[in-house]
Amino acid sequence: MKLYTSPLKIRKVIPMKKTQVYTTIFTIAFLAVILFATSVLHGLNPDNGSNTASDVYGGVDAPPFEMSRSIMGSIITISAASDSSYVNLSAAVDDAFSDFSRIDALMSTYKNDSEISRLNRDGVLIRPDPNTRLVIENSIVYSKMSNGSFDITIKPVLDLWKEKVGAGSFPTDDELNETLRLVNYSNVTVVADSISFKQEGMAITLGGVAKGYGADRAADALIAGGIDHGFVNAGGDGVYFGGKSDGTLWNVALRNPDAKDDYITIISIYGG
Repeated sequence: MKLYTSPLKIRKVIPMKKTQVYTTIFTIAFLAVILFATSVLHGLNPDNGSNTASDVYGGVDAPPFEMSRSIMGSIITISAASDSSYVNLSAAVDDAFSDFSRIDALMSTYKNDSEISRLNRDGVLIRPDPNTRLVIENSIVYSKMSNGSFDITIKPVLDLWKEKVGAGSFPTDDELNETLRLVNYSNVTVVADSISFKQEGMAITLGGVAKGYGADRAADALIAGGIDHGFVNAGGDGVYFGGKSDGTLWNVALRNPDAKDDYITIISIYGG
């Protein structure tokens, strides 16, 4: 039997004894085990620059860790990078999503057990969460600044439109005027241990501010977790900080309201 090892040389294969075959197989198997164990241990080292480590830990050479989840009816995307190789990026992002979800659980009008749903149902909320209180207090400030153009008590009108359109019609002028009597931010009372309505039938929605507030809290969680560069994109509400991990600025496009695939301008920011 002949084995062609190159175009220029031909060597005769010398048959191996059984003991030599077994020894060779054992040696190959032993080396394979050693190589496998070495590769596994190498992959678990956060400082070796491997793909496994860079997906979880920070460091100047690690790519940003990015994840998206559906919260508040939007796709929330969070990206995180750190200058330290000891920061667990995925854990920091998980904490940020947890804080965002907590805001949703407090302020959603679609969850029956949220604080906003309880306030709308009972007309009063005793011992509200500090986050709920803060957002409602700030919303009242924005209402005053805008002379009522922004008003969280608009929910009865939104519900009227939803009901009528769902039935295949539109609200009449009389129905709208009657419902508009319930819209008045000054009829929301915030005191030391409660939030209440002065008029029966009122209801609020924090849809114009809760998502942005959730993005703020998520960004705070990232920073507290050791993230130096990151963003929270909450379906139009965004928080950006630290610039990109490569030292460049964030480029944020301002969408054209008349053409969702177009933008008006691009803002380059570093973020605080």
